Amino acid sequence: MGFLSRFEGKMEDTFEGAADRMANAPISPVQIAKKAEKQMRREKMVGAGKQYAPTLYTVLVNPDDDQRLFGYYPTLAGETETYLAAKAADEGLVMDGQPLVRFIVDDGLKHGKFDVIAEPVAAPIIAQLRAEEMQRYGIGGGQAPAGYGAPAPAPGYGADAVGLHLLGAQLGDDGR
Repeated sequence: MGFLSRFEGKMEDTFEGAADRMANAPISPVQIAKKAEKQMRREKMVGAGKQYAPTLYTVLVNPDDDQRLFGYYPTLAGETETYLAAKAADEGLVMDGQPLVRFIVDDGLKHGKFDVIAEPVAAPIIAQLRAEEMQRYGIGGGQAPAGYGAPAPAPGYGADAVGLHLLGAQLGDDGR
């Protein structure tokens, strides 16, 4: 089964890459959420009768896209975190706390290209990384903005539910 999963993943990457090249579009929040969700599924771990989803999602972007998106990262990260937590719950995956999405520059990526790395990381380390991210964006020292660093609300409630609903509407009910 592992071989078929790897083959399917390679085929998805090939077709998605071709579609991205033809469209030559900038990075979109929907693309980031979809790729993070795909990585969540690929990197899940099985143990003690449960399946665990990764909690750290590192989005690699090129320097030009980083400059363009930097001010939007806290909002984009918060919405993607909420989306991933909801998808994990829908699929019966357990997360060790709220996921963290962070953005890092990769000089080797071309404009409009990005990658997502999903890793299982313990909650205390996630808390430390989240504090560093908030300081990076000048948000530190108290209250986190809605959706960034806060626990995910129950589906259908809170301000993030609107963003999650809109993101889900763009992805479709099945996340595609």
